[in-house]
Amino acid sequence: MSRIAHDLGLTESELKMLARKGPQSPQLLYDRLRELGLDRQDLAKAGPAVVRDLEHTCAMCHSQRRCAKDLAHHDVEAGRTYCGNETTLQSLKDDKAHQASCP
Repeated sequence: MSRIAHDLGLTESELKMLARKGPQSPQLLYDRLRELGLDRQDLAKAGPAVVRDLEHTCAMCHSQRRCAKDLAHHDVEAGRTYCGNETTLQSLKDDKAHQASCP
């Protein structure tokens, strides 16, 4: 297991935590991106390392149940108080708005 964790750039405990949480983690991130008007494919092309970091942070989050509930109610703003990706997501959203305003 330690070799797999190393290959993925994770600690062994992080890999175990990911295995316990299952496949919901990335979907929560993708739902949050969509609610924020950010396209996952565009982000992956422009900054694959950023997307990996977002996925990693989301996967390690202890607020997934709360996140799922908020997203089910389309309350993406509630995530500002607990989402570990909030700063990065806001920056990506601001960048998108800036690009849209440039001729």
